[in-house]
Amino acid sequence: MKKLTLTLLSFTLTFSMFAGGIVTNTNQSAAWSRMLVRDASTDIDAAFFNPAGLTKLDDGFHLSLSSQTISQTRNIYNDALDENYGGSTFAPVFPDFYAVYKTGKVAFSFGFTPIGGGGTAEFPDGLPSFEMPVSGAADLFAPDVTGYSMDASLEGSSIYFGYQLGVSYEINDMISIYAGGRYVMASNSYTGAMKDISFVANSTGGSVPADDYMNGVADQAYAGATQLYGYADMMEPSLPTYGAYTFDQAIDYANSEGDAATAGAITALRDGLTGLTGADAGDMTINEGHATYNTYGDGYTAQGDMISAGADQMGDGAVDAVQTGSGFTPIVGLNLSLMEEKLNIGIKYEFKTNLELTNETTTDDFGMFPNGEVINADMPAMLSVGVGYKLTDALYATFGFHTYFDKEVGWENVDDIDKGSMEYGLGLEYAISEQLLVSMGWLGTKSGVKDSYHNDLNQSYDTNTLGLGGAYRINDMLNIQLGGYYTFYNEYAIEYDGYSQTYSKTNIGFAIGLDFTFGGGGE
Repeated sequence: MKKLTLTLLSFTLTFSMFAGGIVTNTNQSAAWSRMLVRDASTDIDAAFFNPAGLTKLDDGFHLSLSSQTISQTRNIYNDALDENYGGSTFAPVFPDFYAVYKTGKVAFSFGFTPIGGGGTAEFPDGLPSFEMPVSGAADLFAPDVTGYSMDASLEGSSIYFGYQLGVSYEINDMISIYAGGRYVMASNSYTGAMKDISFVANSTGGSVPADDYMNGVADQAYAGATQLYGYADMMEPSLPTYGAYTFDQAIDYANSEGDAATAGAITALRDGLTGLTGADAGDMTINEGHATYNTYGDGYTAQGDMISAGADQMGDGAVDAVQTGSGFTPIVGLNLSLMEEKLNIGIKYEFKTNLELTNETTTDDFGMFPNGEVINADMPAMLSVGVGYKLTDALYATFGFHTYFDKEVGWENVDDIDKGSMEYGLGLEYAISEQLLVSMGWLGTKSGVKDSYHNDLNQSYDTNTLGLGGAYRINDMLNIQLGGYYTFYNEYAIEYDGYSQTYSKTNIGFAIGLDFTFGGGGE
């Protein structure tokens, strides 16, 4: 019999919930939401996107507070089960906060960002990886088992908070530099359950708990093993006399000696072996027959053990676990202001964040999150380059590029990554008046993962995102930012061993932000 195991998907929610690389969020301001490209910014959100460009702010104290509301839907279609599994991620609040003090050639900055994760993923009907073992178990006992039912659910949340500090310095009118770092506090939580797993079986006349059914089958296997071992034991006394004889020779010899009882017993054992092996056992020696009965007994015992172990996993179970850890990201930046400040180039490099998460497990009936186990969750290094150009006094265009060094991390599945992911985008901003501007942008993402990377919860897509919005300057002190964006995801159909899964996703976000300037007189 095929080995039966129930394997639930073990995972860490270390992927990026929103814009960015596999694990890094880059949608870090309301201005980004309306434009999607901020890598050459010299506004206050440069604290994240282009920190060396903060030296272009007016002297004084600058604050920015924004929040996004983001909704995602996920769908997995499994062709073996012919089922769709829907999930949703909702972040009602996705906050960003920046504070900058600029004086002369120096700018001191602080940033608070959800640098990874940022929402709760809910799968009310579970996942294919939950149901496939149950479906496979039911198939093992066909045609008696004609169907099954189960109740499964999973909820996972992930948030990586980043606290960034740094100093920007203007070397001259054209060149500024930045040095700083980000402290990352990561937390993932998981709650889920599988319960009420039942088989519909002809032999029971209806629905029966799957573990009861399987334990019944296991008991039958154990009973068969006991019977086979008993036959082998019956042969023990005759081995010294008849061991080298074939069954047919032994039967003839016993009859020639007038020992009809022995002949009858050997005949029954021979016929039992013929039925057991499917081949005529007459030419098999008694020694071989003795070994064969024991071997088949061992097989029935092993079969019973496997089914019994599978039955243990078909009972009700739950998981309740939290993963926590922290790490540090060194960050450096360079800003170039050229052509009488019509052209601005921002460059930022974030070093790899060495990050390990430790399981703090309350309940784990499935062995998914062993308490105290440490898991690598490094955040890849990334390089961003932004170019902004004032086409006219009113029209501003910008280009941005990000590349992530995904293969340089210590993830368990790093071999499933072919190359680093990339982002590239274009943004336009038009000033209708001194107070009001509108903007739009496009951002494309190219994933570098192999097909083998994708599973029920971890996927990395090629995407296209469109953003639209504007900003209104109420006065020299206060600026309001509004934006929204929608992401188009490429659908993926991945072939696995004996089945395929198709992954699809949608994403929409809205943002509002307030930018304050104190003591600088505005721009």
